[in-house]
Amino acid sequence: MGSSDAETGHPYVVEDFTADEQALLGRHVTNLDRPVFALVGMPEVVKGALFARYSRSPKSLRRLLVDEFAQDLTQPSPSAAGGEAGRAERLYQRVFSEYGDDSVAQLGGAHVAVEQASNLLTKLIEWGRLAAYLEQSTRYIPYDDQPGGRWRYYRDPDVMASRHAEARQAGDALLAELRQVIPAFLTRVDRPDRGEASSAYLRRTRDDTAAVAAELLGDAEPEASPEVALVDWTPDADVSLVVGMLYPHTHLGEPELRTRVEAMTPDERARVVRAYVGERGNRRHKPGRALERVGYRFDICSDYGAFRDLQRHRMATVEWQPLSPRHGYDTPAEIADAGLSSRWHAALAAQGELWQRLHPELPAQSQYAVGFAYRLRYQLQLNARAAMHLIELRTQPAGHPTYRRIAQRMHRLIAEQAGHPAVAEMMRFADTDEPELERLEAERRAEARRGAAEGQTG
Repeated sequence: MGSSDAETGHPYVVEDFTADEQALLGRHVTNLDRPVFALVGMPEVVKGALFARYSRSPKSLRRLLVDEFAQDLTQPSPSAAGGEAGRAERLYQRVFSEYGDDSVAQLGGAHVAVEQASNLLTKLIEWGRLAAYLEQSTRYIPYDDQPGGRWRYYRDPDVMASRHAEARQAGDALLAELRQVIPAFLTRVDRPDRGEASSAYLRRTRDDTAAVAAELLGDAEPEASPEVALVDWTPDADVSLVVGMLYPHTHLGEPELRTRVEAMTPDERARVVRAYVGERGNRRHKPGRALERVGYRFDICSDYGAFRDLQRHRMATVEWQPLSPRHGYDTPAEIADAGLSSRWHAALAAQGELWQRLHPELPAQSQYAVGFAYRLRYQLQLNARAAMHLIELRTQPAGHPTYRRIAQRMHRLIAEQAGHPAVAEMMRFADTDEPELERLEAERRAEARRGAAEGQTG
């Protein structure tokens, strides 16, 4: 064995491997002689099993790979062989069942695509936080073509027998496809005592809660409300933030530290905040997790299109009500500018009428009749650090006017209603210019370009 400290600053014992072992490792790790390396060219099930075994072995990861997993790595890869499912199952029984637990499932991953999904389905899929989602933007999809001779809308079996049949069909399809890639990680999904029991529990509690809500609340019509309302927040943010900022730099317990922070002057607490936030060079320079001690809950009623963008912030807790025409719809100024107001209102009215016809018998499926312009009520709960990310991102000039306006109001409510000006001031990259003023400026620039073009052709 040798040693190396050129890169790490401390001695690292370099393991000895035979020529054959080096050849095997060379195909599956990015280096043979440094303490940090990546795994490559290895099936997901083998990676997961390797790390599960590694957690209960005295061997190094490379040595463990050579000694116990060489045979698994000499077999064809999943993409090249149809026997992966059986081999993966054997490997699961040998390693996962003996050394693993529920945490082992996080060690495997896969990329999967869901195409031609409705916009309701995308929101159901994106409910989970522990995945990386990327949607095909609707602005790049032509809705005036007819692929396969049909318009781009979902045809629910009950409309053209179950709640959100599309989502269940997509879930079954996802499971079938992923079992071709990471089968060993999915053995519990549809077991009666595991996945099916969990699904039954969620379904039962959802239905029971809906029944109680119907009994206690009935079908009450909502009152008029602001587009964005701040309904709850951390009351002592100035103290909680400073406690969180100082905690890693002291040996005091939190109760004693809080007492000390409460006794500080406002200027002293401000010094701590300035040091912690520092000079942010751009919106990607985020202060640390002390900001996660302070939280906000917003009640929002906006068009469904804006909701779709805001719902994708995975660090937020988002709850939304069924999509319906109850809250009316928004009409972009560009519709009137283009002389399309009458056609616009007729189209939205037709959607509302279709919803009215469907809802009594098909309440879940009736949501498919409602377009992006109709308003949806939802709650957005997030901590100050997540709020900084959302507000600074969604107020950028290139963003959609609706979610820009929502994010700007969130920013203002944090400063004024919650009384947290220090938090709002940290968000120095929030763009507070009014969307309408920017629209007028964009129109002026467009008019200037048209004038310049006419001058060149004249």
